[in-house]
Amino acid sequence: MSPRTWVDGIEVIDVAEEHSQQTLEALRQVFGILAKADPRRYKRLKLDMSRIVLMKAGHPEFASEVGACLIRSRYVREGDPRRVATTLVHEATHARLHHLGISYGRGIRGRVEGLCVKQEVVFAERLEDPQIVAQLREELRRAWWTPVELHRRRITAWRQLGLPEWAVRLYERVFCAEPK
Repeated sequence: MSPRTWVDGIEVIDVAEEHSQQTLEALRQVFGILAKADPRRYKRLKLDMSRIVLMKAGHPEFASEVGACLIRSRYVREGDPRRVATTLVHEATHARLHHLGISYGRGIRGRVEGLCVKQEVVFAERLEDPQIVAQLREELRRAWWTPVELHRRRITAWRQLGLPEWAVRLYERVFCAEPK
């Protein structure tokens, strides 16, 4: 069982097992930014995404199976709180779409990700931070959600976790080999 706590009504599960009060304080700060800049969106986030799971590695994602945002604890703790807030807006948009019955299939992945980033831009504009807005608009220009790019991100996360290189190569050989 991983340590869990509640921050402003949202369950926070620490599977990174860092037990970091700094991370929880950073999360409180992020929630404060969300609540102040866009109270309605923050209320919706709390309804659609009932928990946050702090991970050791990986990229942020909404795991519909457990209704949670998976996010690196280090990113929450050390990242710019306004940027972390936009990330939560992105994942909350995935949660909202999931609750509306919109699937995340390969055929519409690009449209869904585009919508999520656009919601980040709308929120970032409320923060009046042109640098974050510019970064997010740049994200809209590159397709980071393609199968190849998602595979690259997964491999990077496994290496961050310290997975042995032989295991990474085995995964690539078994699951990523081109059909003959």
